[in-house]
Amino acid sequence: MATPKQVMDFRPSKGITTAQSNEHQRRWTEKGWGSAESTGNYDRSRERLNFEVRGGKVCPIDKSRSIPERMADILRSRGIKDPNEGLAEPRFRTVVNFIFGGSRERMT
Repeated sequence: MATPKQVMDFRPSKGITTAQSNEHQRRWTEKGWGSAESTGNYDRSRERLNFEVRGGKVCPIDKSRSIPERMADILRSRGIKDPNEGLAEPRFRTVVNFIFGGSRERMT
């Protein structure tokens, strides 16, 4: 048996695409799940481990809207203007991808 591994990774980014959002939220059709499970390291039984904190409470992820849509609403409600808005090509890093990964035994 291999040594259990765990990693935490931070990556700055200029934004997040809807495709990335769909992957992060596991927002797929049955066909999408089939493809993800056959080509990647996705396990549908672990979908319950995805969560968000809303109002100080841990809740299942809201998959009704993409992450970019939700971020835009949050920024707008707080009076914050996205510095990349209106630019043909984003120039400013405004997002940090915070990723946990590792072997199944270590992560559960």
